[in-house]
Amino acid sequence: MTSSRGVDKQTPSRRKRVVVAWTREGLGLRSRKLADAFGAQGIHSFRGRLFGVSLPAPVRYVFQSFDTFRKLVGIRPRTILVQVPPFPLTLIVWFYCKLFGADFIADYHSSGLVERKWRRFHRIDRFLARRALANIAHNQNNAEILEAWNAKNPLTVLSPASPREEIIDESVELPDDLERDLARNGLKVLMVNRFGTDDCHNEVLEAAGLMPEAIFFITGDYKLAGLERGGVPQNVSLTGFLDRSVFLRLMDRCDVVLALTSRKDTLLWSIRECLALQKSFVATDSHVMKSNFGEYGMFTDNTPDDIVEKIGQAYSARAELSREMASYVEQDNERWNADVERLEKLINSKVQSESS
Repeated sequence: MTSSRGVDKQTPSRRKRVVVAWTREGLGLRSRKLADAFGAQGIHSFRGRLFGVSLPAPVRYVFQSFDTFRKLVGIRPRTILVQVPPFPLTLIVWFYCKLFGADFIADYHSSGLVERKWRRFHRIDRFLARRALANIAHNQNNAEILEAWNAKNPLTVLSPASPREEIIDESVELPDDLERDLARNGLKVLMVNRFGTDDCHNEVLEAAGLMPEAIFFITGDYKLAGLERGGVPQNVSLTGFLDRSVFLRLMDRCDVVLALTSRKDTLLWSIRECLALQKSFVATDSHVMKSNFGEYGMFTDNTPDDIVEKIGQAYSARAELSREMASYVEQDNERWNADVERLEKLINSKVQSESS
């Protein structure tokens, strides 16, 4: 049987498995969960700077391609779970599999399927999706895109829930400036934000101006949006990019969390963190968001007035929402185990067919 803790790594079909990603932050929690469940080793490569100079993505991908291929050759995995995007990583993995007779499974994050900068490369993604052992989508809407591509074995595997003790370190101390802002009077609101093209930071800044009694913490590299700490409302704290452990401690200390996006068909990971911490949240009102998390939070049309209204509702209903969240982790782990077992059977059936 499969469990969220993985199974015997000595089983022949489980030998030499890896999970590969090129994210700035390292292997994300979803990738680590997949690695744990499938008894796989994690491979991460990211080269952001060279001799102190920031590298543009195409140059970075060249360095990362050589590094990833070198690591794959050294490990010689039989099965590779690769995080998509970016597509150059999938190309490197496919090339390795062609040379060494291995299989790969593409784990498509929503951005790779719906974000404009990646859609122009979908011809390459479709080519690779038809040559994978399986293609994983994070929600049903994303799975429909893979099905339209005639991708091989499209599967919907939602990210797993996590218990509180798994994601937060209670001993982590926050920087002095954050502690000072947390000590101010008023409702504390955290916006999970990267200042990406799909983030709603402009709407939240307007909402902060309409809600001077609250303190807003907005994460991410604010310089990407041309902002300065002195150029926002006085009740807004631009935190900059935070280490994950600090970020989660800040989330835990706030009263309401904003998980907003202008990108449709996206399930934001931060909602799962809110569920683990039993933290009231306001999310974007989309079909995908509400169909998965509708009973656990409040949902907004992303306009400043509505964001303010939903923050108030989320705070008022925090006790009731917290009770609903308490049972979510246990129930969702049962679903995750079933998804993992389904994918495990697919991998094993390929191994068995090759050995027969």
